[in-house]
Amino acid sequence: MLSLQTKRKRFNLLHLQEDEIYTKEFSCEVEYDDFANPEVKRTEPGKIHVCSRSLIFEPDKTVLNIYKFMFRDMTGCPVTQIELDAKDSLGDSNINKLLDRSVSKGATGDLIVFKTKKVVEVNVQGVPSPHKVIEMAPRVISIRPLFEKVSTILSLVNRLFNLFQSNATTDTDDEVHKIILGDIKNVRFNTSYLESVSEKLILKSQVFVRRILPMVNIYGILYVTNANVYFQTLHTVASKPIKRLAITDITELYRRRFEQKQIGIELTSAKKTYFFAFDAEEQREEVYQTLLKKVKAETLTETSLEKLLIRWQNREISNFEYLMHLNFAAYRSFSDLTQYPVFPWIIIDYENPTIDLNDTRIFRDLTKPIGALNPKRLHEYQERFKEMSQHKFLYGTHYSTPGYVIGYLVRNHPEYMLKLQSGRFDKPDRLFWGIRKDWNNCINNPAIVKELIPQFYMEDDSFLVNYLKLDLGIRQNGKRVDDVKLPKWAKNAKEYLAINRAALESEYVSAHLHYWIDLIFGYKQRGPQAIESDNVFHYLTYEGMVDLDSVTDQIERKGLRVQINEFGQTPKQLFRIPHPSRFAGVSPFNGFPGSPVKTEEESKENYGNIAQSSIQEDNQHRGNVKKETIWDPESRSRYTFSGISKVHKSLVSYLHFLEGDEDKVVSGGHDGYLKVVDLAARSVGKSFKVCDLAISCGSSIRDEEVFALGSYDNNVYFFHLNYGSTVDSLVAAHDDSISALVYSAQKKLLITGSWDCTVKQWKVRDGTIDNQYEPATIYHDSHISALALSDEGNILAFGDVEGGVHIHDLRMSSPNFSVKLPGEKINSIQFAQNYAIVVIGDTRIKLYDFNGTEVGSIDHEHYNGSLVGGYTHTTNLLTASDKGTVAIYDLLGEKKMFSYGMDYAATQDDDMNLKQENEFSTLRVRKNNKAVLFGTKSGHFSYLSEQS
Repeated sequence: MLSLQTKRKRFNLLHLQEDEIYTKEFSCEVEYDDFANPEVKRTEPGKIHVCSRSLIFEPDKTVLNIYKFMFRDMTGCPVTQIELDAKDSLGDSNINKLLDRSVSKGATGDLIVFKTKKVVEVNVQGVPSPHKVIEMAPRVISIRPLFEKVSTILSLVNRLFNLFQSNATTDTDDEVHKIILGDIKNVRFNTSYLESVSEKLILKSQVFVRRILPMVNIYGILYVTNANVYFQTLHTVASKPIKRLAITDITELYRRRFEQKQIGIELTSAKKTYFFAFDAEEQREEVYQTLLKKVKAETLTETSLEKLLIRWQNREISNFEYLMHLNFAAYRSFSDLTQYPVFPWIIIDYENPTIDLNDTRIFRDLTKPIGALNPKRLHEYQERFKEMSQHKFLYGTHYSTPGYVIGYLVRNHPEYMLKLQSGRFDKPDRLFWGIRKDWNNCINNPAIVKELIPQFYMEDDSFLVNYLKLDLGIRQNGKRVDDVKLPKWAKNAKEYLAINRAALESEYVSAHLHYWIDLIFGYKQRGPQAIESDNVFHYLTYEGMVDLDSVTDQIERKGLRVQINEFGQTPKQLFRIPHPSRFAGVSPFNGFPGSPVKTEEESKENYGNIAQSSIQEDNQHRGNVKKETIWDPESRSRYTFSGISKVHKSLVSYLHFLEGDEDKVVSGGHDGYLKVVDLAARSVGKSFKVCDLAISCGSSIRDEEVFALGSYDNNVYFFHLNYGSTVDSLVAAHDDSISALVYSAQKKLLITGSWDCTVKQWKVRDGTIDNQYEPATIYHDSHISALALSDEGNILAFGDVEGGVHIHDLRMSSPNFSVKLPGEKINSIQFAQNYAIVVIGDTRIKLYDFNGTEVGSIDHEHYNGSLVGGYTHTTNLLTASDKGTVAIYDLLGEKKMFSYGMDYAATQDDDMNLKQENEFSTLRVRKNNKAVLFGTKSGHFSYLSEQS
C-alpha cells in the first residue's frame, strides 16, 4: 500500500531567544566546515530562518541538529562572496561602501556569506536539552538561496543586523514589527480556505494580528465571516497554514490586555483557545463587537461575571471553577505567560506526616497577601515603604511572573525555560525542586511573594514528575534535581494534587476565599484599601499606569516593555466593593413536602467514609424470584413511590447503589455533578462538579471508589469518591459526545460509545487507563445509544439511534450478527440469564439468542410513553418510561404482568400533563430486589420501596 508521509518539522519558534522576532524562511544550501571536524567540508540543503537576532539553519537531514548563527557572534554584516573577498583585501573601512552599493543595485554573486566565531547547536533528536555553544576561530559560512534573489534576502538581513547593532539606542522590537508589517501589507487572505463559498466577510476588511502563545508570537491574517473565524499564518513554521473556529463553537469571548495595552481578544471553544493581539484598540473592538452579536447566548463574556458570582455563592460551581472564571475575566490567560492565571496557596503544613483537612490550622490566612504572612518580613517592607517618596510599593517583585510560571512548568514544558534562559536550564538550586522549600521561600525570602498556578489544583501531575527524564543538574548538596519533592502526607504526586484540590474545596476555604478575591481581583487591589491591607506592588504592574504608545524615547519604551513582560502584571480589577461571601450550609437539594433533605459538612464531601467492596454490576446478581420483592405480584400493594426533588439541576443519567451500604446511591447528571445520596436519611453526603457539560453515563471501576464517567464534552473522567477529584481522564476520547459506557471487571476492559459513530475498547489498570495499549475501535454508521457486555466480558452488544443492534465477540475480528428495529432508538440492552439478549427500544422489546434469531417480542403501549431502560431478573423484565410508568413483563409469556404507579391505559391521553418527578430518565434496582430508584429528566429521584 502506498503511504504518503510529510517531512517532520523540527524547527519551532521556541528556538528563538526571548523577545526575538521571526521574519521569514527560505530554502537554500549551506556550505561550512563541519563544526565537530573542521577537516570535513559540508554542503547541506535545508532552510534558513531569518530572525531579528540570528540566522537559524534547519538542515533537511533529520540526523543533523539545528544551528543558530547569532548576529552578536558574527565578525561583520553578512555580504555576498565577492564583497567578502573585497573586505579581506580592502579592509573594513571600505566594505560599507561596497555593501551599500550592492544592496541598492542588486547584490552580485549567488552566495551570502559571513564569518562567525560561535555557533549554537540546538538538539532536536530527543527531549529538549540545553543548547551547545561551539566556539571556534572565525569561520566562513556560505548560504546559497535556491529560489529567491540574493539581493532581496540580503537587504532584509542587513536591516535586521544593523538594528541589532543599534540595540542600545533603539527599540528594536518596534522597528522589526514595522518591517514585518511593511513586507506583508500586500498579502491577502486565501479565500480558497473558506469552508463554504456562501461565507461572507463581516468585518470591514481582513486584519493583521499576532496569535499569542506561551513565549511565541505568530503573525497572520484574521478573517471573520458570518460562520467562521479564520487565522492564516504568514510563515510556514506553523503546523497548519490556516486555523478555523466556527462562531457557533465559541464558548468564551473575552477582551484581553497585551503588554498593558487594550489590543487583545481571546476566543475559546471546547477544544481550542485563540489569543490575538491587534495593532490598535479600534481593530480589536471591531472584531469583539462583531463576534459579540454572533455568538450563542450562553457564551461566557465579560457580562457573565455577575451570574457566575451568584452561581458560586449558591454552590452551583466549585471554588476552582469560580477562580478560573475570575482569572479569565481579569485578562489572565494560559496563552500569555506574562498574565498567567493565578491561584492561592491554601495549605501551609508541609512538615507533618499526615494531614487533616478538618483542622483549620493547616490553612493559610486568606485575608492577607503572601508578603504579609510573615510579620517580621512585613515590618521590613513597611519601613522601606515609609522611606519612598513617589511610586511607593511594599513588594518589588510580584505574585505572578513569567519566570515563576516557567519555573513551575519546567518538567512538562522545558522548552519555555530554555528560551527564557538563552538555551540553558536555571541553576539546579534555583529550580523548583520541592514543595516545602518553595513554600518556605514564599514566606521568608524578601524577594519572593509568589502565589500558585492552576495546575496545583488540577489532575495532571506532569509538572511535578520528571516523566521526560530531563537532566536538570545536581544541587550543591550533591542531590540530583528530578521529581519534585512532595510533603510527607502525600504518597505520590496524584495524591498531593487530590488533597490540594480537596483543601481548595473545603468548607474553611469556601468561607474565606472572598477575602483573597478582594486582594487579587477586588477592592483591596488598589488605592487606600491596598495600603491598609499591605497589598501594594510596583506601580508598573497595574493596568493604566503607563501608555507605551505615548513614550517617545525608544530606550525608555524598551525598558518599560521589559518591566511589564518580565516582572509581573496585576489582574484587571473586577470588583470595587467587598466581594460577597459564599452561602454556608446551602444544599443543592430540596425535598418533597414533609421530607426535608439534610446536608453534611462540605469537608466530609471529600473525605467521607464510603463502604468499599469488590464491584459487581447489579444485573450480574440474579436468582429465582422471591416473595416480598418488586417482582412478586402479591407484594406490589405494599410498594409506594417517594421522592427527593432537585437532586440534580437537570436530567439524571446514571445511578449506582453502593454495595457496602445500599442506602447510599451514586448519581450523575446533565448538570455535570456526581453526587452521593443517603436514601434512608434523605440526606446528601457528597456533591462534586466533574465537568462543565453533561455526565451522560457511568460505571464503577475500582472498589466503588473510582467511577468512569462519560460526558458530552467528548471526555471520559475517572473520578475518585474519597479524593473528591478526577484521578485520570481520556481527553477527547471520541470526536463527539460520549453516549454510553460499560466496564468488565473480569477483563479490566472499558467500552465507550459515542455520537461520533464509534465504539472503543480501553484497557484499565488500577482504576485508570493503561496507556501501554492503544484503544481498539469499531467503526459504525450511526450514533451509538446503548452498550452492554456479557458477564464474562467476551460478548459486546451495542445499539444505535436508528434501531440497529450489533453483537460482537471481542475474541474474534468480525461481528456475530446485526438486527434492526425500524423506527426505534435503542435505549437499553441487557444480557439475560436464559434468553440471551434483551433489546429495549422506544416502544418495542425484542429477545434474541446468540445466533441472532428472534425468540421473543413485546410491544409497549405508546400512550405509556417511551421506554428509557430496563432490568432483567430470571425470566422477568422491569421497564420504566419517560411518562413515569413502571411495568413488569414475563419474557417467557411475552406479556405484561403488572404495573407500579400510573398506567395511562384508562385515558390513553398522550397529552396528559406530567409531574416533573414522573418523567423518568434512568433506573437502578437494588441487589436485594426490594426497591428501585428512578432518576428523572428534571433531576429528581423517585424511589419505589416497601412502606415503612
